Amino acid sequence: MTQHTPGVPAPRVTLDLRRPLYDSMGHLHSVMFWSGLQLLTGSRGFLFVWDMSDGSCLIRGLAQMRLSNERRRSMLSAEPVGESERLTWTESTTVIDQARARAAAILTARRGAAADPSSAS
Repeated sequence: MTQHTPGVPAPRVTLDLRRPLYDSMGHLHSVMFWSGLQLLTGSRGFLFVWDMSDGSCLIRGLAQMRLSNERRRSMLSAEPVGESERLTWTESTTVIDQARARAAAILTARRGAAADPSSAS
C-alpha cells in the first residue's frame, strides 16, 4: 500500500468488508456500520470514519490515513527500539513512580493525622 500525498487525488480502492481491514499503520479495524459512501470502524478503542470510494479517513487531522484489505508488511516486523526511545521510556517511568510515591506519602500522612485526635488543636 502506498502512502497518500496531500493535494493529489487518492486512487479509488475497493474495500471488501468480508475480509480484514487495516489502516495505513497496520492496525486491524472492525466494521461497525457502513453505507454506500462511508464506513465506520473501531480499532484499539477508537472509532474511525472512512470514505468508501478511496479508503481515506474522514476525521480531521487523520486525512493521510488509508484503509485497505492489505496489511503493510513494514508494520508486521518489530523494529528494534533505539536508545533515545528507551531513555524516554525510562524517564517517563521514573516520573510516574515518583508521582505515585508522593501521592502515597500524602495519603499516609492524611490518614495518620485523621487517626491521631491529639494532633487537632
